[in-house]
Amino acid sequence: MKISLNWIADFVDLPRRTAAETAHDLTMATVEVEGDEALNTPDGQDTSLEVDNRSLTNRPDLWGHYGLARELSAIYDVPLKPLPGRDTARQAATLLGTIDPATTARFSAAMVTGVTNAATPSWMSERLKRVGQRPINVFADLTNYLMLTVGQPCHAYDADKLSLPLSVRRASPGERFVALDGTECRLQATDLVVADAKGPVALAGVIGGLDSAVGPSTSRVLLEAASFDALTVRRTSTSTNLRTDASSRFEKALSTQGVDSVQRYFAYLLHEILPGATISGYDDRVNATTPARTIEVDAAFLRSRIGEPLSIDHLSAPLKRLGFGVTARGEHLTVSVPTWRNTGDISGPHDLVEEIARLHGYERFEFRPPVIRLNATARQFARGTERRLKEFLASACGMQEVVNYPWPDEADVAAIGGDAARTALRLHAPPAPEQGSVRTSLLPGLLKSIRVNLRWQSSFRIFEAGRVFPGTEVGSIDDEREQLPKESRRLAAALVGDDAAVLFRSAKGIVEQLSRRVHVGPVRLEPGPVPSWADPAANLTVASDAGIAGQLGVLNLRASQAAGLKRVFVVLLDVDLDRLVAIPSRENAFRQLPRLPSIDIDVTMVYADTVRWEAIARQVAAVNPLIAEVQFLDEYRGKEIPKGSRALSLRARLQHESRTLAMEEATAVGQAIRDDLQRTLSATAR
Repeated sequence: MKISLNWIADFVDLPRRTAAETAHDLTMATVEVEGDEALNTPDGQDTSLEVDNRSLTNRPDLWGHYGLARELSAIYDVPLKPLPGRDTARQAATLLGTIDPATTARFSAAMVTGVTNAATPSWMSERLKRVGQRPINVFADLTNYLMLTVGQPCHAYDADKLSLPLSVRRASPGERFVALDGTECRLQATDLVVADAKGPVALAGVIGGLDSAVGPSTSRVLLEAASFDALTVRRTSTSTNLRTDASSRFEKALSTQGVDSVQRYFAYLLHEILPGATISGYDDRVNATTPARTIEVDAAFLRSRIGEPLSIDHLSAPLKRLGFGVTARGEHLTVSVPTWRNTGDISGPHDLVEEIARLHGYERFEFRPPVIRLNATARQFARGTERRLKEFLASACGMQEVVNYPWPDEADVAAIGGDAARTALRLHAPPAPEQGSVRTSLLPGLLKSIRVNLRWQSSFRIFEAGRVFPGTEVGSIDDEREQLPKESRRLAAALVGDDAAVLFRSAKGIVEQLSRRVHVGPVRLEPGPVPSWADPAANLTVASDAGIAGQLGVLNLRASQAAGLKRVFVVLLDVDLDRLVAIPSRENAFRQLPRLPSIDIDVTMVYADTVRWEAIARQVAAVNPLIAEVQFLDEYRGKEIPKGSRALSLRARLQHESRTLAMEEATAVGQAIRDDLQRTLSATAR
């Protein structure tokens, strides 16, 4: 947008400054000036400045020369001249019909009679040329001049070409409209039009129609000035692909009081340019007015954010120069916002801080280097748990990490079973018909990954870590206004192969190593409730100091068939990462390596299936102080073993710190182990 400094000087006495200095001052007024161009004009030397429109998005009051003059008068602290206006006897007339209140806050129309085919004054034509406008005819130039002065668009119709009254309504789908520039449009139901009895005569807030344009033979003119809804104008401009100076201003939201300014200035210029023309009728429809806004603020709030101990007078003066009303009661200010700043620009005390600071002068603020404080960060031990667990599974356990979408296939959800499908959050627009909800567990995604990988391999190990949404419950994190679904951090792993016993024991070994390798508190495997997907004969509950932390089990036949997994066994591990208690540090203590050799003895006994390995190992370790470690070796079931029992082999390592053990001692300890197991666990020799 181009502006003329001579045009601005009509309303404010600018100090003697260079064009570059004035451009800098406007930049301090939040207007981005791109460059300047000196012009020799009939009324003397002028300077045209190019203003970046993007810097004015929140300042519709600066889209006219009078608004810029008001800004410069505040910057230079010089009086602002009142906008010329003329109050004429306005005879009420019925010029308007139905005005849509949802899209039009105000619509006024003035009927001008006694119009003659006069030429545009040279001073007006030259000024329009300086700011990039092409002179057309006296009324088209007059409306452009009004808009570029006040910032409020208006439009002139040839009244003899209208079938009054005018109305504002939505267009009918497919309705035809020809714009002033010759563009023909087929309108949509969302477009807003100004219409007479015959049809649309203008796109509201965008452009007038060719059929009602003012021409050389015009004798009566109807001047329209209105306040349209910003979003509606934007949509109409976009749908018709017509973007004009008027639509650019209406899209920024203009106050309804601007209609008064442009009508009074129009009456003044009409009298100066066409003294024989008169305003013979006037109609004004006010559906709503731009409301007044009052901001209450304490001086302490302003000072703390400005960074200077400004007095009440120094806080009030810049606002008053900008047209704000300020009333001080002690250290409290009541600020009334002018209507031209109350359409999305000034809304609260924080906006006043900016206005005061920039008029006080940013260059007057003392430079203060930023204070950088280096404080020790709080150690959050739980943050590294997930990474350490993933590194352990990948490096020590030979697993591959997989990543699945958070919307599993419903068939895999059904294979896992339980109430996951019933409690899952449904997606409003699912990516596929069979992926209609977000995951409540990582296990359905693992089933799909297993099915895909079985095309190439018959045995492998995979895992996935991620967030799940366990139900429909919602809550807030740090803002009660933002309600989000509850989340849980989970890790799931799958071991796939042809031997369920080996896979299950491997998974148990992984869980038993978590405390030592992942830096978490004790993790135990205990009997517990059987998950819907697990084999009743091969499942365990993962427990920690925080409670039940997960499940471990062999995928049962029902779930395997439902998931399409054939001729393989699958062991699944599902862990709640929030239930793994991170510990600050391991309790490390020095233990000297044995200097003397140890002796290993193997013991094989037959036990009932109800006797668990944990009970056997615990019982053996307590038999004799020489037993330093108990290890599981093997398990056997066969025709020599009674039904409902199994033979279990273990190895006990014997160690003495100060002498070498004799074989006779080892034999005696072995026999003591057998006797104790027979007595306490009803074991029998094989």
